[in-house]
Amino acid sequence: GGMDIEEYQVQTDDWYWYRSSFETRESVWVKRSEVEEEHGSSASSSYESVLVANLLPTGTYNAKMRARNAAGWGEWSNPISFETPENGRCGTRQNIHVYQEIPDIKDRLGDCMIGCHPLRVANSKSCAEACIMRTLGLSEECARCYSESSYCIIRRCALQCINPKAQICTNCNKAKCVPILQKCTGIPDW
Repeated sequence: GGMDIEEYQVQTDDWYWYRSSFETRESVWVKRSEVEEEHGSSASSSYESVLVANLLPTGTYNAKMRARNAAGWGEWSNPISFETPENGRCGTRQNIHVYQEIPDIKDRLGDCMIGCHPLRVANSKSCAEACIMRTLGLSEECARCYSESSYCIIRRCALQCINPKAQICTNCNKAKCVPILQKCTGIPDW
């Protein structure tokens, strides 16, 4: 007791897609210097929060924490639970359930986009939306985000995406379209 905290450790269940026990999840390490840098030098051993980004909307999350000083690690805290609100067109309970239940959802979204490419069909946006709603069960509003993303790729990455599965296409998409998609969907990059 009474010694300065050197670092904190936060252990979580799976905060992104699938739930697992605390023991199977990696811990987050937070150095005291990082806490002081973020919250000022007045941060003390009573500091009780950690900022975590990229959580899924409508999720229930669990975490526990402990601290280390010169004497070693303290005991783990009791687990705490918290929930995140809905966010964006896809961040509803119904849509999040779809994301969690379909492990290959990225591939299946890509299949709809490629199958509805404007060189193949006249109304590619409507085609992509219908494919996503039919094959995945995402809402119309959510599907619209992906069809708009497909249009973004065509407008901003057409030359790089002659082969839609090429790395150069992926890189262009990530740089120019994924940020817009994430804002629309409310879903962090996964």
